[in-house]
Formats: sequence, C-alpha cells, structure tokens
Amino acid sequence: EAYLAMLGKTGEAFDAVRAKMEVQASRGIAISSEAIDPVVGYLRGLVGSAARSGFLPEPSRLAGLASADRVAFEAQVTTAVTTKVNPAVVRLADYVDQAARKGAAPSVGLWQYPGGKEAYRLLVKRETTLDITPEEIHQLALGAMDTLEAKMKAVRDSRGFRGTKAEFHDQLRGDRRFYVRTPDSVGQRLMTYAARIEPMMSRAFLRREKAPYGVRRLDPALEPSMTYGYYNDGNARDPSGYYNYNGSDLDQRSLLVIGAIAFHELIPGHHYQISLQRENQALPPFRRNVYYAGYGEGWGEYTSSVVAAELGMYRDGYEIYGRYAFDAFFIARLVVDTGMNFYGWPRSSAVAYMKDHTLESDVQINSETLRYSTRSPAQALAYRMGRETFVRLRAEATRELGPRFDLRRFHAAILDPGSLPLFLLERHIAWWIEQERAR
Repeated sequence: EAYLAMLGKTGEAFDAVRAKMEVQASRGIAISSEAIDPVVGYLRGLVGSAARSGFLPEPSRLAGLASADRVAFEAQVTTAVTTKVNPAVVRLADYVDQAARKGAAPSVGLWQYPGGKEAYRLLVKRETTLDITPEEIHQLALGAMDTLEAKMKAVRDSRGFRGTKAEFHDQLRGDRRFYVRTPDSVGQRLMTYAARIEPMMSRAFLRREKAPYGVRRLDPALEPSMTYGYYNDGNARDPSGYYNYNGSDLDQRSLLVIGAIAFHELIPGHHYQISLQRENQALPPFRRNVYYAGYGEGWGEYTSSVVAAELGMYRDGYEIYGRYAFDAFFIARLVVDTGMNFYGWPRSSAVAYMKDHTLESDVQINSETLRYSTRSPAQALAYRMGRETFVRLRAEATRELGPRFDLRRFHAAILDPGSLPLFLLERHIAWWIEQERAR
C-alpha cells in the first residue's frame, strides 16, 4: 500500500517539476538551450512499457509474497505506472521539448538570471561550507593549476618526452593499455586498486569499517549524464557500499585515472569515511546520516591524492601522472564553475579550458560543463576546496604539535565526529590540538 501510494506521489512530483518550471519561466528563469536535448532524452527514457519500467520492483523483492498476492500487486503497480507515472513523465518531457525549448536561455550559468550572481555567492558558501567568495576560488585555482602543470611537466621530462603537453596527452588518449572492452573489466580494475591499498590502511588509520564494499555498473539510462559515477552506502537489505561506475563509451573512456577513482570512492575515501560514520554509535542518529559535500568530497580527494600517494599506491610514472590528471580535473572545475556562473563565460570557453588542462574526453567534458552550468552550480567546488581544507588543517596540526603529531590520531580526530561543515571542522581540530598538547 505504501509503495502504491508513493507511485501516485511520483506522478505528482513530475507534475510539480513542470509547474515550477512554468513559474520560473514567468520570472525570466529558463533552462539553458544547451541542456534541452540531454534532459528530454533522459525523461523519454523513463517511459517504457510497464513490464520494463524502472518503477516496477525487482522480482527478488517480491519473492516472499504468496503467488496470488504477488500477481495482484504487480497488476496494481502496472496500472499505477501506466495511468499516473508515465503520463506525468510524458507531460514534463513534452513541456521541456516544446515550451521550454522555445523560451530557453541562450547562455549558461547563474550570472544571466535576476539575482544570479548573488545566488551563486550563497551557493558557494553552502556547498563548500567555507566563508569564501567566487573571486577567491577562481584566483586560487589559477595558481594551483600553474603549480600542477609544473609537476606534470616534470613527469613528462622524467620519461624522456620532448614534445608538447598536448602531444603527450594525445599519446595517452591513444594508448590502448588504458582502455578496456567490457564494463566488467572497469569494475575489476577498480577492485585491483582497492586490494592494493588494503594491507597499508593500518599505517594511516586507527580503525576499520565493518561494512563490506564492491563495485557495480551504473544504470545505463544514467550514464549519458554522468562523467564517472557515484558511491552508494549500504541499507538494511544489503549492507555493502558500492561504487556505481560508468561502463559506457569504453572506447573513449581512458582508465588512466582509475586508481585515483578507486581510492576516492572506496577506501580510504567515501566507503571508509561514510561507513565509519554510520557505524559510530557515539553519534546521535542525525549525525550518523548527515552529509556535507565539502567534508565528504574533500575527504575523498585528500585521501586519494595525499594519503594514497604517501602509502606508495601510485607506483610508476603513468599512475602518478594519472593522479595529477585527476588533480587537474578538480582544479579545472574551480576555474570553469566560477567562470560560467559568475564571470559570464560561455560554455565553449569552459570546454576549451578543460580540453587544454585536463585529459578528459569530449564526452566527459560535455557532461561535466553542463553539470556545472545548468544542473548544480557550485556543487563541484566542494571537492578541491574540501581537499585544500584537510591539507591545511594537517599542516597546522603538524606545525603546532611537532614530534607529538600522530597521523593516525589526526585522521581519527577528523573522522570521529562524522561529517561536519568545514568551518566547524576547523574549530574542532583547533580544540583537538589543545587536547593533544594536554595529553
């Protein structure tokens, strides 16, 4: 009964999205013309026959029902999908494809809308949980990219490469050792890196999570709108945490950065941090479940770029360069997100910047720049800004404590309170440093 009620509300939710867009349009806020086709394609993909609908529960979830009850329930779900959900999805898809397309904004970014720049300033603070401005982030990123470019050049030089950066990147993009043919092979590569770091975890961390982890392919319907994938923590039915990876366009999807992704998404990144938080009974329930992107994504990047490197996880020039390429990706996000949403960059300028400074494919750059400018402005800032905060706090603790500094205890101090806004984490670590002095 609850599931059938939710299906009814799902149809209402799609209608609510359409109503919201109509009101926004009356206020001069319209979807960008560059996002129309991907959105329409995604929505149309949700509509299929009831037997193939994503809203039909998996058969394994119904296995405990008596046969007659299962058949009756499936019939009711089919009716709800065909009479409530699908018609609402079609209404929304038609609205986007027709009315929204007609009134679509010619540009991307928040800057073009009434109060857009002010809204973006607020989003920057909300997503990073830091008291920082778009201007400060933009300048910080430009400097960080210059520093990183020098490191990447040093790796190229160490391999005896005498061409340009673009030529080296073209060579990497064409190197078939960084490509696989099947989606399962992507998952196998990810788990190989997880197995590599497992024996080294005790060198940097005091505790381990109880929840198991694994990888699985994304729903193919979601893959066109996602560059990489996302992590899902466990639930009552399946306690495992999974990284859901993109298994599409494998001939264009280099795995040069696959190690960096594994350490970011699984251990010591998202799976490790989120599982410890969920399992920490010393925290009240809301703190076991809360998530701040600056903290969570910052932790993923800090552990993947700093801790994994210190543990020797990047073992040759290509793996090191792959990690640097991942750094370039997150730094470039700071530049182009602020560029498109605050400084009025056209998306073509953001695409050109990412092509020049990252190793991402055209497919990936297309989905990423649409994400920053039309779907979730400022959210992508959290990754690198969070990472910078962890690096800074560790440097402060090392300086203040000197020989008393214990890396494993520092990481426990970061992880034990669970996810925090970064401005509160700064205060917490200042308190922890005083406790360490007293100890």
